[in-house]
Amino acid sequence: FIRFDINTVNSYGGRLRGGITDQYIEDKASQVADIARAQINSKTGKLASSIKVRRMPSRKGYPAFMVGTNVSYAYFVHEGSGQVRKWTYANNANNLYFFWVKKNVMFYGPKARYTYRKPRRFLTNALDVVF
Repeated sequence: FIRFDINTVNSYGGRLRGGITDQYIEDKASQVADIARAQINSKTGKLASSIKVRRMPSRKGYPAFMVGTNVSYAYFVHEGSGQVRKWTYANNANNLYFFWVKKNVMFYGPKARYTYRKPRRFLTNALDVVF
């Protein structure tokens, strides 16, 4: 016979805080945070230093952790934003003609200025590396 006490079962099952499964998930969350911090190249380092691992309320008795930041511009860095101004020109016609959603009008002209910044998905890329 093999005898296990309830704490051993809960430790492997993830239901015991500080148990084996809980520690494994916390280590994985810390790895995600470390990789995400390494992928951010910024001038001040504010975004990278703000990435934290936080314990969440358990999900149906299983451990849950959140990796994230509270910096206001983090979403725009992760998903891309309109901070780089660019021009687009009509190549095969005299003018551009399109519906401008923000102004709710039809635009007609030889060139249009738009903003774009490439997304740098530091959190989702870190998740792909770890898991």
